[in-house]
Amino acid sequence: MGYQIKATEDNVRVENGAWEITENIQKIEDDDEFDIYSNGDEYNFYITYPPFGDGDLQSADVLAAYGGAGATKITGGPEFYESEDSSLKTVSISLKFDKEGIIDPEEREQKRFDKAVDNWDEYKVELLNHYREFGVVDIKTLDGYEDGYSGFYVYVLNEYKALTDNEKQYYVEEIGPLIVSDLNAHFGRDAWVEFNYEDGNTMASRKIFGGWKIK
Repeated sequence: MGYQIKATEDNVRVENGAWEITENIQKIEDDDEFDIYSNGDEYNFYITYPPFGDGDLQSADVLAAYGGAGATKITGGPEFYESEDSSLKTVSISLKFDKEGIIDPEEREQKRFDKAVDNWDEYKVELLNHYREFGVVDIKTLDGYEDGYSGFYVYVLNEYKALTDNEKQYYVEEIGPLIVSDLNAHFGRDAWVEFNYEDGNTMASRKIFGGWKIK
């Protein structure tokens, strides 16, 4: 087997139908110290057969069953690939392992969301720094709406009141989806936004089926 994290490419073998990693966790973490392959809470592995390392790591029965170098006896499997000359066949799969042992998808998503909530103040500063040049002065959660992190008010400069309705519509249709996308990426769930002026008056409310209505 080969792993996306470089430290393990030459240190995995198949034994009795199981994958065995012969590399220590600290080396794996050091290899991904900037969380390129994960969000920092998980080990994200991309496993392939045959391995990129030394085929001699595999037992004789595994080499015989799958064809040794090139794994030419493989006929299918997850993410099956075959070269044009059939000299190389591979199967692969992506796996995530929570560093705290949580493998239930719902628990993992809840954990991710809780972390996003804890980091919201810091992330909001990043958003405001990015969107300030587009007139955004604040972003606030809608108190009392579900968990408080699904709906948001985006506050823009009072000067935007002087824009025509068409200009306002163009603005919210351009900026709105970008902010929503950033919020979705941070919280890992669908968010929606409405636009207010910095004095609290409504600029644009959301439509049920998407888009915004200028007030």
